[in-house]
Amino acid sequence: MMNGLKILVLNNGTCLNKGCQALSRSLIKIITSRINSEVQFTFMTPTNRYDQWAMRDYPNVRFIFNLGIHRREKYLSQLLPYNIPRFMASYSPLFQMISSHDVVVSSGGDTLTSDYGSQNLAYQFQLLRFAKKLKKPVFLMAGTLGPYKEQDMSLARKVLNQIDAITVREPESLSYLKKGLGLSRGVHLTADPAFLLDAQEVDFLKDRMEQEQKPKIGFSLSSGIIRYAQLDFNTHLKSYINVINELTVRQGFEAVLLPHCTDRIEAGNDDRQVCDLIYRNCKKRDSIIYPGIDLNACEIKYVISRCAVFVGERMHATIAALSSGIPTLSVSYSTKSVGINQYLFGHTNYVMRVHEVRADSMLERIQHLLDNQTSIKNELSPKISFMKDQANLNGELFVNFLSKNGF
Repeated sequence: MMNGLKILVLNNGTCLNKGCQALSRSLIKIITSRINSEVQFTFMTPTNRYDQWAMRDYPNVRFIFNLGIHRREKYLSQLLPYNIPRFMASYSPLFQMISSHDVVVSSGGDTLTSDYGSQNLAYQFQLLRFAKKLKKPVFLMAGTLGPYKEQDMSLARKVLNQIDAITVREPESLSYLKKGLGLSRGVHLTADPAFLLDAQEVDFLKDRMEQEQKPKIGFSLSSGIIRYAQLDFNTHLKSYINVINELTVRQGFEAVLLPHCTDRIEAGNDDRQVCDLIYRNCKKRDSIIYPGIDLNACEIKYVISRCAVFVGERMHATIAALSSGIPTLSVSYSTKSVGINQYLFGHTNYVMRVHEVRADSMLERIQHLLDNQTSIKNELSPKISFMKDQANLNGELFVNFLSKNGF
């Protein structure tokens, strides 16, 4: 059965979000490196045409448009509280899609948290419930799980107890599952798969990025963080404009602006909105590198890897930096960046809470990273090797999961 294994990947987002794309690329890499036979992947996403183009270098991967949960799915699920017979799956395109695959992998980073609302969480969990009712083995790979709002706790406990194998990407999630939800069976601590993402050179940027006369400070700003953290839009942007003006005009650095999410589907989640405004309002634009095209996740990692220091509001942008050995300031609005830094360093000295962002305090933190580049790089080197080993552990556990389920 291992030959021609069909894997359905659920809970992932659009490849317009380069964090989701990094997860998808790394998941494929982890699984195909462990299985010496043909594997077919199907991803269910809201932007399947774009995603198919963005991942065109993977011939064994297809993207289909998100199949919604409609009245018939809810009715069949309520009518059949335990298992859904295979012949009844034909009444639902979603059930047909799940039934046509051998196993289901959940990969969405923090999509199975309460951060994005109870309605979204219920949808994501319902997909996994349907998979189990259709008797499909489910592997939840390297997620951030919890803490859940009170209204989400019952559903989270019910669904997560049904999952065959769970790996989490930071100790906080592991502790929460065990102590907060009472889960222990089949739960393992690994690391985010994106620590294994490859970098890919960008030809039209290579000459400038390789120049060493002016050190480069990279920035990944998030339109979404302003909304999720309920920040004042103008105040937040002004802080970054002042930081970049100080670095480029007075200190002689170059700044690199990298939109890590170009999601045009979800309102307020396209980072080009904030990057455009910052670029237009900075004083020395000839000292700002702002790519005008949509780079893929591997290309973004290459650009980040050529920076002296990196400041990131998007967590997977900071993972791209950290896994490249770049001293990084993580600007955090949720538990995930805090958890990754605590896991990696054993402290959160390189984390700034998003509500603490002010020009003077950020410049002070950036200066600390610049002054201590060598020691931080030396500190990072063995830790990155460990995190990559932990990320690869997802593959080992996935193979064990397949074996236990008869594949």
